[in-house]
Amino acid sequence: MSQTSFITNLLGEELCSNGDNERIKTEDMCGPGKVIGLYFSAHWCPPCRAFTPDLINFYNNFNCSAKKGSFSIVFVSSDEDEEKFEEYFKDMPWHAIPFREKERKTDLFRLFRVHSIPSLVLIDGASGEVITTHGRDCVSDDPKGDGFPWRPRDPKQVLRELTLLTPERKTIKFESLNGYVKGLYFSAHWCPPCKAFTPQLAATYQKLQEAGKKFEVIFVSSDRSEDSFQQYFSIMPWLAIPYSDEKRRKELAVLYGVGGIPTLVLIDELNNLITKEGRIEINEDPEGMEFPWRPKPVEELTEKHASRLNEGPCVIMFTEGEESDLEAAYQLMLPAAEEYASNENGARNSGQTSNLKFFYGGDADICESLREFAQLGDQVPQLVITNIPEGKKYVLEDDQEITASVVQTFVSQFLDGKLTSSTLRT
Repeated sequence: MSQTSFITNLLGEELCSNGDNERIKTEDMCGPGKVIGLYFSAHWCPPCRAFTPDLINFYNNFNCSAKKGSFSIVFVSSDEDEEKFEEYFKDMPWHAIPFREKERKTDLFRLFRVHSIPSLVLIDGASGEVITTHGRDCVSDDPKGDGFPWRPRDPKQVLRELTLLTPERKTIKFESLNGYVKGLYFSAHWCPPCKAFTPQLAATYQKLQEAGKKFEVIFVSSDRSEDSFQQYFSIMPWLAIPYSDEKRRKELAVLYGVGGIPTLVLIDELNNLITKEGRIEINEDPEGMEFPWRPKPVEELTEKHASRLNEGPCVIMFTEGEESDLEAAYQLMLPAAEEYASNENGARNSGQTSNLKFFYGGDADICESLREFAQLGDQVPQLVITNIPEGKKYVLEDDQEITASVVQTFVSQFLDGKLTSSTLRT
């Protein structure tokens, strides 16, 4: 499938054109150097109606510039009423997914993990790859479009640019932390959960320091004033990005996908991502016995990993909850997981981790919830691949005995696009 075909399959062959009710061909928006913005919005949403005029101004001004024709927008409506859709759309100078294509719009919300509106997702008009999911912030922060299309930088590059504050308010370069495991602590003084977690993090930090571990924490503030930042930082025993460096603080939050605080992102000695779930790791291992909390090739599926199920495809073997059954499932999954990790290792770049995750699960609540959600029944053992963002599942036939070789073949067929999917929910 060509990339143009991919985008037309994604958005449909034709889109609504404003003003004359005619349709335009989606492929006309595709090609090298072109960018497509997917604007998730709705008439009933006050923040949407506040942002839309700003987006219209940006769009008109940008397309009157030397880059005319390189930027298109497609309205993906959340309106339930066609009359309201038409009323909202009539003032927009771009195109839209036809109102009646509700399933396509639902798929787009799910594929791009849009949980709130307004949201502006930018994709490459040639490859279909996501450029940024933070288009709304980009338009607000850069109304002239100087940085358009706001392709994210390598997190390592941003980190190398940092000058950090010590608790004594001296400055050091980030590079002085070479060889250290680092925790990027996204937090704020106004946030009650942050103020509850900070002492826990400080206790574990102190224990690791006393044990001689090369571990440092960097406070990335979301405070609303310099005074609040200074007050909060004064009780912390680690480093901080200066409050004045707002650009990089915000950029790091975007690059690491920080959706809420407190969040502790752990990066290794070479500044590669270890986990975004550092808060959970500290809560479950306050003594730091598992430091630096690197993900295992295969993890037992517990509530700790619930958020990871929403990140992409997951290979899961469901079994009984007995210790012997769980150990057997782990051993069956391990060869496929190690093979996959080995193949992916060379392709991994900074800030990225392996996309496919491997789990085995017994009778934990999250396992029962997932099986109910995915309508998998209660058969065990059972081998499946779930892809919640795309709303798909792949289930190994009931009559196949699950062996390590079968797991490896199942994973290989999935990666090669040879498995047939079914809808996660009907």
